[in-house]
Order: sequence, then C-alpha cells, then structure tokens
Amino acid sequence: MGNVDGFTMLQGHVELDEAYVGGKRPGKRGRGAEGKTIVMGLKERDGRLTTEVIPNVKKDTLRGVVLNNVEKGAIVSTDELYSYGLLTSDGYQRGAVKHGARAVADLTE
Repeated sequence: MGNVDGFTMLQGHVELDEAYVGGKRPGKRGRGAEGKTIVMGLKERDGRLTTEVIPNVKKDTLRGVVLNNVEKGAIVSTDELYSYGLLTSDGYQRGAVKHGARAVADLTE
C-alpha cells in the first residue's frame, strides 16, 4: 500500500468513471459537449472516493490518473471506453460494464 505524506492509494476493487459537468448549454450532450468540465471519479467498493478534474478522456490521461491513485494489482471496474482497455498491461484486473447490454463483467467471483 503506497503512503506518501498521508496519501494512501486506493486498493481492492475500485470503480472508475468520468462525467461531464457544468451548466445547461444547448447542443451536444455527454462526450464532446462544449464548455463542460470533465471529472473522473475513483471509488473503492465500500471505501474511499477520490475525484480529479481532467482535460480529456484520452488513454494517457485516464491511465495517469489510475497509476497515481490505484494500487497495482487492484480490480478496476470501468465502462467500455477504449481508453481503459490497456490497464491490464499495467498490472490491473479489469471488468467492464456493457451499457448497451445492461450487463456487468464482474471479476470478484
């Protein structure tokens, strides 16, 4: 468990997602909406939560947030966003929510 200046990395089973927040604006909703702030949330199951404002949802951005906040070897649950797909090569186990099928791939069993 990493601990620097009182910071302990998230561990165990961690759920990750990003959201676009901001005032109501006309036009496109969700990903790609202009004028919104992207916030990434990371939550231990039955544990702590951390959030971070991020500039985009590109692989390198999301990967960096995970590497800085989640202990290697943890199980991470994400959506199907391609940017999360390469976390397994960094030492994480990954399960993905399939929004279209309303199904969850759960690695805890």
